[in-house]
Amino acid sequence: MAFSGVLYPDYDFEGQLLQDLSQLKEHLELLTFCSAPTARGWGFLFAWHESSCYRFVQSLAEAARSQPLEDLLFRMALSCENHAISPQWWESLPTSTTQMIDERMTEMADLHVRTPNYCLTKAFRSGSSPR
Repeated sequence: MAFSGVLYPDYDFEGQLLQDLSQLKEHLELLTFCSAPTARGWGFLFAWHESSCYRFVQSLAEAARSQPLEDLLFRMALSCENHAISPQWWESLPTSTTQMIDERMTEMADLHVRTPNYCLTKAFRSGSSPR
């Protein structure tokens, strides 16, 4: 899967509020990310300018102490709207997995639904808290 995204991160990987996106007059900090091919597979590239994005990446490092980094990054990749998915890989997945991925991508793309604070925490089925 290849992806790229730009977002104003509101919650980190621990479900903590980073910035309130409803405060339109406030300066919001932007994060960009994408996949990048490497000699050993693929990489995940982050780029940011301000401090809340630094806290966002710090929370990723903290969460990776108790969860697989690949799972955390995959959830992050699903939060963007630009995906290129290998048909062979997609078709090899169980239907339950493709349904969860589809629900996640649909939920994150819905402009009328507020992002849940647990969106990057432990794996969850759309609409339910991981706790």
